[in-house]
Amino acid sequence: MAEINLEFEKMKNICPSDIDIACYNSSSNFIVSGPTNSVNAFTSKLQNNGISVKKLFCGNIPFHSRYIVSAAIKCKKYLNRILPQKKSRSSKWLTTSACECANVSLPLCTDYYMNYFLSPVTFTKAIHSVPKNAVMIEISSHSILQHIIKDSLRSTTTSVAFYTPNTENNNIETLLEVIGKLYIAGLQPQIANLYSTIQFPVSRGTPMISHLVR
Repeated sequence: MAEINLEFEKMKNICPSDIDIACYNSSSNFIVSGPTNSVNAFTSKLQNNGISVKKLFCGNIPFHSRYIVSAAIKCKKYLNRILPQKKSRSSKWLTTSACECANVSLPLCTDYYMNYFLSPVTFTKAIHSVPKNAVMIEISSHSILQHIIKDSLRSTTTSVAFYTPNTENNNIETLLEVIGKLYIAGLQPQIANLYSTIQFPVSRGTPMISHLVR
């Protein structure tokens, strides 16, 4: 899979027949999916023509494409074990799917997730439904949507990501930075939940601190 910065009409005309457009992130940003050799050849050609391309690590699995349909039956079998019952969705639930299960009145079930597994992601449509003054948290392995979100949303919308590429910060520092940004945005993260529960009163033998207080 690879992220490509190119206008839709050009993308549609030059995309090889064995490669699918997996994600519609914006009018000029897409993710393609297909056989590894084909994707590599296509992206190399684009790079040689000066087009911005970013390859994505996906374990050589062409998600959101025709090539994983054969895995759908087995995948659905395992999902039914995890989600044996249908659940209702919140009215705030935004979906990036264009199929019937995108209707928020329909329950959350294995069919909903299977659709996402197999179908293209229409992120560019869902992003315009994000309300004013919202706080968006991207939880992913690449944070590839940050620049798209910032370009598409109002200036009053806050967007943070749990992954920071090309940084020396470890995961804990990144997490704490995100929590700090959420505080600045007006949220109240319960940071005490990150630590073990303190038992009161303290046990016998605990040193006194009264002599340290002046």
